[in-house]
Amino acid sequence: MRKGIVTSLILMATMFCTAQISTPSDGNDATNAKGSRAFTCGTTTVTDASGNVYNTVLIGDQCWMAENLKVGIMIDGSIGQGNNGIIEKHCYDNILSNCDTYGGLYQWNELMQYAGNIGAQGICPAGWHVPGYDEWQWLTYLIYGDTGGKLKTTGTIENGNGLWYAPNTLATNSSGFSAVPGGWKDDAGNFVNKGYYAFFFNSQGWWDCCAHFRQLSYNDANVNASWTYKSYSMSVRCLKSAPSLPIVTTSSISGITATTAQGGGNVTYDGGADVTARGVVWSTTQNPTVVSNAGITTDGTGTGVFTSNLTGLAPKTTYYVRAYATNSIGTGYGAEVEISTPLPINLALSGLIINTGTDTCFDATQTITVSNFTVKTSGSVTLIAGGNILLQPATKVEHGGYLHAQITKIQNYCLPTAAMLQTDSEKTTTQIQPTELQDASGLFSIFPNPTAGNFTLKMHDFNATQSIQVEISNMMGERELQTELSGRQLYEFDLTGWPAGIYLIRVIAGDKMSVGKLIRQ
Repeated sequence: MRKGIVTSLILMATMFCTAQISTPSDGNDATNAKGSRAFTCGTTTVTDASGNVYNTVLIGDQCWMAENLKVGIMIDGSIGQGNNGIIEKHCYDNILSNCDTYGGLYQWNELMQYAGNIGAQGICPAGWHVPGYDEWQWLTYLIYGDTGGKLKTTGTIENGNGLWYAPNTLATNSSGFSAVPGGWKDDAGNFVNKGYYAFFFNSQGWWDCCAHFRQLSYNDANVNASWTYKSYSMSVRCLKSAPSLPIVTTSSISGITATTAQGGGNVTYDGGADVTARGVVWSTTQNPTVVSNAGITTDGTGTGVFTSNLTGLAPKTTYYVRAYATNSIGTGYGAEVEISTPLPINLALSGLIINTGTDTCFDATQTITVSNFTVKTSGSVTLIAGGNILLQPATKVEHGGYLHAQITKIQNYCLPTAAMLQTDSEKTTTQIQPTELQDASGLFSIFPNPTAGNFTLKMHDFNATQSIQVEISNMMGERELQTELSGRQLYEFDLTGWPAGIYLIRVIAGDKMSVGKLIRQ
């Protein structure tokens, strides 16, 4: 028996690369600082991607799985594990129950999920990672003295009360780590040393050939370290990551009306700390936050799927929506979803006052109902509906005010309001400055409009020999200016001293006539 063990050890030693190990000093292991891991396990179990549940153990300031990882689908030991989107594992002697007892054996690239960075999540559950060299080193410091014995499970195969061969030197498992001797597999498909040795890959790679591992032995109480080929298969233990922001996805938005919508999200990972708030935020500008937004919901706590009701939206408006989740570290956000609200089907206007100098428009696809509604002198309002406009009692238009009601069958509704127009290059809220306004027939345009006094009239159908007649009237129909002009395309007008309000400009050119609206601020 002893001779066979020695022979196995000699064979094993010839297969492993030899290298002097030193503590990395390049800072690549972001978790090697003791202070960055000062947290508790939080839960006594953790579940992997295959639904396997593992016990956890807190050792000093590190939270470890107390069992070897066994996630994935078993493949034959003669077949290498591949980058195919499926987590694959080898089970000792190609017996599935050995994975249940000893955990799976994984090639380094597979367990790292083909990422080369130290501390990668790899095949570990969300919020956990493949420990690096320094984290294993810190574990040995935390339980210094007969470290291997404190990590190994107790009992022996010979006595029928353990998984290790005798003597299982100084095994106490006082740390609760519960290391078992799962052996390893070479790249030729040979399984070796179950019952004698436990081998744990860590996330420290070396060039393309090799990776670092830790070894526990049946006949000593040490934690040995060396390098071996990445193509060999070994056990894996996962270490809980330091708390981070939660991970949340944004659900699609449905049931969009002029003022409401339904959305939600899914908190897939709590970041290693309790999620104390979750919901959705939205705004008319991109990247809304829980601090800066046009609206926010609060929809419970913890991980999992949640639904949200968006209310108080404005019709005909583009919104940017994303889910959020908050823990003690901060707030994480899901991807942004863009939605646009439609026109209201029915619109009730009550208790509104359209003040002097104000020009506004309301629209609905079916019915607009107006009650207790006042249009002040030189105020203007346009109502456009697809079906009916109902003017109820207490609707009042003062002398010089303007109310225009229009039923449209071609969906010719209000233009976007100036304060909410958005550019194509930047979807940000901007105030549109006074600009050129063309009359409906295209005969002329006026700018700036609104104006503080001076404005320019531009003739589009220009004929240098043709005269034009220009009339400017107030909203009471009183003519303020009448003139005949010719010979130019641009004409300047000065309304300095005129009262603020809305004026109608009528232009007659030959057999053509058109009317436009000018706002004097």
